[in-house]
Amino acid sequence: MKYTKLNDPNTYSRITPELEEMPIPAHTIFNVAENEEIKRSYVQSRTTTLQELRILLDEEDITIVETIAASKYLTSLQIFEYITLRGLDVKRENLRKHLLKLMKYRVIQESMLLQPGCVKGIMYYELNYLGFLLSKNGIDFHKGIQFTGISKSDDPCRIKRILVGNQIILNLLMSNIVMERFGVMETMRPIVEGSVGNILIRTPVYVRIDQNSVLAYDVVRDTEEGYLKILDKVNRYYQLIHNQDYLISNFHHDIVYPQLIICGESYEHNVKILNLLKDSNVYNDEDPILFTEDLLNLRRSPVSIYELGEDNKQIWYSLPQNN
Repeated sequence: MKYTKLNDPNTYSRITPELEEMPIPAHTIFNVAENEEIKRSYVQSRTTTLQELRILLDEEDITIVETIAASKYLTSLQIFEYITLRGLDVKRENLRKHLLKLMKYRVIQESMLLQPGCVKGIMYYELNYLGFLLSKNGIDFHKGIQFTGISKSDDPCRIKRILVGNQIILNLLMSNIVMERFGVMETMRPIVEGSVGNILIRTPVYVRIDQNSVLAYDVVRDTEEGYLKILDKVNRYYQLIHNQDYLISNFHHDIVYPQLIICGESYEHNVKILNLLKDSNVYNDEDPILFTEDLLNLRRSPVSIYELGEDNKQIWYSLPQNN
């Protein structure tokens, strides 16, 4: 993997009173509904060249583009949180002006995830073609976040999984959690020549706390496809952590196996996931999987992870904080 300042937690070190005082929602907004659709926003665009764009865009514009490029999909609030953590003083009302400007020059695309019967949905942003050209020399567009064009965008479930992943990262940053680096939709697999099997997992969030602790957050939505994918993911995860080749050489140069953490929509949803894993004979009690929830990653707390023990009792874990 190629690491940049955008993977470095030290890049996002400014906690402002505005960030600290943001209200915590009572309900998750990232649940997935059947027949959910993507509705594109359109503005009157202007044709320009890359050379002209570099003159037209200011520091705030470039920072927004970088942030979206490294994160794949973001809501406007998540963009605001990322760039504020990076030290920019852009007011929420002024952020909209920057987003419209970038849309006008076909640098980013605004879209809405719309559930059946609703007139409003979740607005999110991704790169447009010129944004990709602007970013490709500074961003590692690995397969998980590669630009494939607006017409080949992901399905609503995958988009929401990545949005939740970014919310997890933002919660860790705003909770002042000790981290060496993080990444979005990165791969974990051995790279030893001749390694047995296709032992690979890709999760919305990869976090290295330190050399002895690596966290891999997967995000599961309450859909039939989501359950099929987590069964396959957990099966491959157990193959990975029992493969010695991973510790010999892997993309991240980790010397420990990653700890899988599943982010479900709620406690009840996590219990359902765990029961499915056990009923399918996939779960291994000797290598427990941990859990978190959508709303737990909005509370700016080091305590957001738990194990489901006997009778599904929550056993809480606290992540280390910087002094």
